[in-house]
Amino acid sequence: MKTTKRKFKPNVFKKRVYSEILNEMIQFHLTTSTLRSIDKAGGLDNYLMKSRHVTNEGEGYDAKKRIMKVMKKQKKMEALAAAEQADEEIKQDSEAPEEGKSRKDDDK
Repeated sequence: MKTTKRKFKPNVFKKRVYSEILNEMIQFHLTTSTLRSIDKAGGLDNYLMKSRHVTNEGEGYDAKKRIMKVMKKQKKMEALAAAEQADEEIKQDSEAPEEGKSRKDDDK
């Protein structure tokens, strides 16, 4: 008796998943096991950054590149904000002693 060869088909479906960094829903072709892995990693962004299954092609890689671009932009903005804050502190420090000197001169 000849048996039919079994075919293995993964449970793939279209799903919209939220990216916190991009602040939007992204549509992917996902399996149920991938959804569990995303939950375990702590979200889509963490999964895409850490997973070895995200290769140099496909939907996941495209989303990962977008996330990396936004993260670089955020780091630059934080660095600029820190530099501006440091400049303001320097200005305040340089202005404060001058005011103190004038008060001492007035007291004499």
